[in-house]
Amino acid sequence: MLARARRFFRFLTTVAFSGTGGRCSFSGNVVTGTGGRCSFSGNVVTVFGCTGLLGKVLINRLAKEGHQIIIPSRQDPYYTRYLRVYGELGQVLILPFQLKDEESIRRAIRYSNVVVNLIGTRCETKNYSFEETHIEGARRIARIAKEMGVQRFIHMSAMNASRDTPPTLFNKPSQFLRTKGIGEEVVREEFPTATIVRPSMMYGGNYDVFINYFLALQRIPYRSVVYVYKKGEHTYKMPVWIGDVSKGVERTIVDQNAVGKTYEFVGPHCYKLSELIDYIYDRAHLTARFPHRKYHRLHLNYLYRYHCCLRWTA
Repeated sequence: MLARARRFFRFLTTVAFSGTGGRCSFSGNVVTGTGGRCSFSGNVVTVFGCTGLLGKVLINRLAKEGHQIIIPSRQDPYYTRYLRVYGELGQVLILPFQLKDEESIRRAIRYSNVVVNLIGTRCETKNYSFEETHIEGARRIARIAKEMGVQRFIHMSAMNASRDTPPTLFNKPSQFLRTKGIGEEVVREEFPTATIVRPSMMYGGNYDVFINYFLALQRIPYRSVVYVYKKGEHTYKMPVWIGDVSKGVERTIVDQNAVGKTYEFVGPHCYKLSELIDYIYDRAHLTARFPHRKYHRLHLNYLYRYHCCLRWTA
């Protein structure tokens, strides 16, 4: 392990200054070992947004391929320490950073030749809105990566992301998809050779948002109704396993043909949302264990009417 650490830091001392005055990453052509977790692939990969659903699985796969991994995180070290065991001793490094602090971003990618941006949010907060996260944050990371001489930049977007997103049920476009689409454009402006990945709905892992969301509804006492748009009969999904997405992202790092391209990762089959919900409840054995609590899929209008009645009777 000590020999591995000495070898890695000896590589770091071979970096040169780029023409823009920033640190330039080394070529990444030096490969040592027979392959696997205890080897060094020659790539130092900085992964932003590694504490999310995809980040944990991606780090585990990158570590198995022998990549040196740098994890910038704004969380307390207590909540990120488990990420170290995904690799060998000294293979996974965790650095503090803030998305609005350019100096912390420069420290995170100073010695990297590959940068992966997984940062995204589905809920706005007072500190980070959709625009600040998907547009300004992506622009800042891509610009600094270009200035620092990073060779490969992979940006994670979303399926159907576009500046001209059509109106939804609420008669206005999805701000999540709209800002994701604009984020792709600004990344292309700052880093023209960036690889953009658009995954479909992902499932798998301990933090599966899709499956756990619908199952959590049945854990609420006296709750047997699932509200979805038009009962889920007019919504189609192509779910993709999170392990396949992480494998695809890892391949874009080593594949030179992926430079400057946009990939859409989808599953092999297309389902109605109603079919997926019925399958989830059937496999969870909720309908058999609680026959008196058989769930019903209702259109969202019923939910709106219910809230309107509560508002008028309050």
